[in-house]
Amino acid sequence: MENPTRMTSNRTDCHYCLQSLRGRKYALREENTYCVACYDSLFANPCEECKQPIECDSKDLAYKGRHWHEGCFKCAKCSRSLVEKPFAAKDELLLCTECYSDEYSSKCFHCQKTIMP
Repeated sequence: MENPTRMTSNRTDCHYCLQSLRGRKYALREENTYCVACYDSLFANPCEECKQPIECDSKDLAYKGRHWHEGCFKCAKCSRSLVEKPFAAKDELLLCTECYSDEYSSKCFHCQKTIMP
């Protein structure tokens, strides 16, 4: 039978570095607790745009196995934010619907304006 004191102390220690988590922020993964530094170094996804890790206190926006910081999730052409907006992907680039339509939609032969689907 396991020592109940040891079980309690495991829940207040980082699973990786074993430092106490009392009074500190921590992250939970697969029922294990980690201090923020260990969690970020072990599990943080790299951002596609800035290549920096997406730390546990940041939003991790994902699309088809790729990850971005909230501030880095932008249209590849006009740099407008794509957060909570419709977007399209073309050749690994993410584009807002306006830029996608300008680049890839049919144009009127006479006036050259984009024909919206």
